[in-house]
Amino acid sequence: MSAMNIYHTSFLLPKIGSDIEECQDAFAAPNGNGAYTICDVGARLRFAVADGVTTSFYSGYWANQLASLFGAGHLQDEDDHWENKLAEWTCIAHANWQSYMRTLDEEGKLGFISKNHLLQRTRAAATFCGLEIQGSQDATNAIPWRLIAVGDSCAIHLSPSQPDGFVFSYPCETSAAFSCATAAILNYEDPVPKQFKKVTPPRVLMKGDVVILATDALCEWLLKLAERGEPVWKTILDVARRGNDAFLDLVGQARRDLNIDCRLKDDDVALVIIRVGEESPAWIESSEWVYKPNIARFVEEQSIQQSKFAESLNVLPVEQGPQTNTPADVFQDIPLPQPRWRSYVADICEMIGCRKATNSKHIINPEAQCLDYSKQEQALPPQAAEPTATDTAPNVTH
Repeated sequence: MSAMNIYHTSFLLPKIGSDIEECQDAFAAPNGNGAYTICDVGARLRFAVADGVTTSFYSGYWANQLASLFGAGHLQDEDDHWENKLAEWTCIAHANWQSYMRTLDEEGKLGFISKNHLLQRTRAAATFCGLEIQGSQDATNAIPWRLIAVGDSCAIHLSPSQPDGFVFSYPCETSAAFSCATAAILNYEDPVPKQFKKVTPPRVLMKGDVVILATDALCEWLLKLAERGEPVWKTILDVARRGNDAFLDLVGQARRDLNIDCRLKDDDVALVIIRVGEESPAWIESSEWVYKPNIARFVEEQSIQQSKFAESLNVLPVEQGPQTNTPADVFQDIPLPQPRWRSYVADICEMIGCRKATNSKHIINPEAQCLDYSKQEQALPPQAAEPTATDTAPNVTH
């Protein structure tokens, strides 16, 4: 029997315009990212994602506690003591959350409204999905695993045994199962939610299998594309290999996708990609399951729309070369694009000293641009040019 390596990569990203400290999602993975070997019976690896409910009180830290405590092994359970272990796990998370809030209050980092929420015992809420992989000495290297989940944070199982790679998703089986209302783990109440279920999948994990743990927005997006016949498993695998920059590019493109059906909602994202036995499973590498965003087509269509808009305004191209035109020539060559503009152009030309030609074009009057005051004095009537003796006011020249 040969040892089986487990490869995993984790990502976390906030909403557009938010800092990572404001992210309300969380994940847990053993010792960060890397390769781990399962060789002994009873060996366990735990992975989790949690999504803090935005409308609840300090849900980001609550989600972080649920995920990190699960990953640290605080849920060491046996079948006959499952609910007791759940209660112990969530109680520790609640105690840590209360201690954190007291520290913020003592340091003066809570505002008036937050203090009121704390005094009124406003609840924190988070969805959760946890995965436990157990070591096995099975001759086939089959690895037992189980899931626990509340709400719409999900696990997606991919396997080469399926033509399209998709085996199942839990607890949301389709993209239509996601909604704005969901179950969640709350503090200040019975620490064992009725919706909390432990699930042992019907299949074991084999070499080449991939498990994706993701919070609601990303999981819904992945399932929706798979249902459209456009799965993106190869892109996800490429993200796992290339790291954070590739993940940022993928999420950025998906959030800007022109096709609304293929657009990723602007929400916090937590993602854990787990590969069994192979860091880059060959069956996914050889597939065509890549994400093809509609960003380039959007730019092209925008350019076409701008050209059509310019044509509708009769905008003429600017000729290149020596600029020898006088202001009068420039005004003379401007066509009137719309009849209703004629009155506007006439008013403007009248204000700047233009005269209207018979061909409905407007020319600047040179005499109006260069005034000769000497000629104007000669043109004045004698009685205005030479004051008479009867004038009582002095003659002021402006």
